[in-house]
Parts: sequence; C-alpha cells; structure tokens
Amino acid sequence: PRGIAVFRIVFGFFVLSNINGMWEYFEFLYTGDGIFPTAVAREMFAREQFAGFGDGIDGEPWGFFDAAALWQFLRGPKYSLLFFWDSPAFFWAHVAAFEIAGVALVVGFRTRTAAVATWFLMNSILLRNQLAWEGTELVYRCFLTYLVFARSGHAYSVDNWLRCRKLRRQGLLSERDGQGGGAGAAPSAQHPRGLEAVYRLIPSWPRKLIMLQLATIYITTGMLKTGGVWMAGDSLYYAMNLDHFYRLPPQLLASYAGTTVLRAMTWAVKIGQSAFPLIIVGLVVRFAVRERVPM
Repeated sequence: PRGIAVFRIVFGFFVLSNINGMWEYFEFLYTGDGIFPTAVAREMFAREQFAGFGDGIDGEPWGFFDAAALWQFLRGPKYSLLFFWDSPAFFWAHVAAFEIAGVALVVGFRTRTAAVATWFLMNSILLRNQLAWEGTELVYRCFLTYLVFARSGHAYSVDNWLRCRKLRRQGLLSERDGQGGGAGAAPSAQHPRGLEAVYRLIPSWPRKLIMLQLATIYITTGMLKTGGVWMAGDSLYYAMNLDHFYRLPPQLLASYAGTTVLRAMTWAVKIGQSAFPLIIVGLVVRFAVRERVPM
C-alpha cells in the first residue's frame, strides 16, 4: 500500500493547490455576485438537469416542480451545491469544507471518507463555472476518482497509525523486529489469534488504472507533437522565449543552454512522452518474472 499512499499525499497536495491557485478570482467565478448569477449558471452549464426547477422569480416557486424533475437532476452529470446556494458566505464555507477534507486526505485521517468528500467538493466548485477550465481540471477529476476507490490510507496515514497503536496494545501486531517481521503471522501457540501486518496488502487495480490513464495521456500528447518546429527540435526554444508562454524571464538561460541543449531537450520530451506506455510493458514483464511464467 505504500506506493498509492505516497501518491495520495502528493496528489492530494496538488488538488488543494489547483483550487487554491484561483483564490483571487473565487467570488468572481463561483458566486452569484460574480460573472454568472445563479440562474444564468444553471442555464449555461446544466440546462437539462434544471429543466424542471423553478428559480423563484415572477411568482414561480423555488425548487423542483415534482419527483420527475428531481430525478432529471439526479441523473447528472453535473452535481454542484453552488447551483443552489452561491452567496459569498456559503461559497467560503464550501471552500473551508473542501480544505478540511483535502488536508484529511493528505494526512490520511478517515481516508476513504475524506477522499469522497474531497472529490465531491472539488467537483462542486469546478462545475459551477467551467470558463476557467483547462486540461488540468479534467486530469484532476479523473485521477481523484481512481484515488477514491484505492485503499490509500493503509500506509503513511493517521488511520494506519491509530490501527497499529490499537493492535500493539492488544498484542496483535506483527512488529518489524518480532514474529513475522511486520508482515503478519499465522496463528501459533504463542499467538493463537495470529498477528496483523503493519502494512496490509490492498487491491492494485486502482493504481493500474492510474498508470493506464497516465500512459494514455502521455502517448497522446507525444504523438500530437508534430510539425516542422518539433521535428527540428526548436519547440522548447520558442516556448521559453515567447512572452505569453514563460513565467520567468528565460533569455539568460537560453543564452547559456543554446539551441543545441534546447534541441536535445525538445526531442527528449517528444520521445519520452511517445514511449511512456512502455511502463505498461514493464508491468507485464515484472509480473511474468515474479510469477515465474514460462517463456
């Protein structure tokens, strides 16, 4: 479980950073006082879901007209609390709840619950207004879904620390310097109930889906890097020196690196991304070696 636990910590931090990076524009993007009033946001981004919803204007009641209208909304796919309540006060409470859930996910406290809450609250913010979206949001939504299904709290987490402390008090934990070496032990005369492992084994399919998704993203971006500029190896030079691309003045670095180094880096990006799916081949080979599959 340690690999997916490291992923949980690092990815959870970046999920928080991705949302918090928009803090200057929060109220402009995601509240009724900003670019889209509530009714306009529903019409722009979730028209079919709110076809049977009254907005309380001109004598029309606020809320769903009947059970069929409610079912139309529940069919999805855009679920956001901010389609119903989007005052600045409610939004900031919403953000606070997201921050708490995200931190709980990173430290691994009530990990599965924290993962579901982080996933829902992140989507609840992003789906209110999609004007600020880029590829980043699609990747984060997808990968966080995989993480929800992973048992990522079985290592490097408050949950596992509390579990081990409880088992140690009961004499049921396999210590690293004791019987089982931390990996657990079967029932014996000394330990009739057996010993629990420090790190329990977990299903690996969520991690495999993450790897497959990442391989798909990279081979796509690698194969789409076509044209004379990419083939000549000049793309990185232009990306670094055009004003609307760079974040820090790159001219000094470009003068030191020169076109030769930048050309090699450009080709490394192209080849590295196109060949990234070899990690899947590596998975299969490692499996075959470990299980001693006949040639």
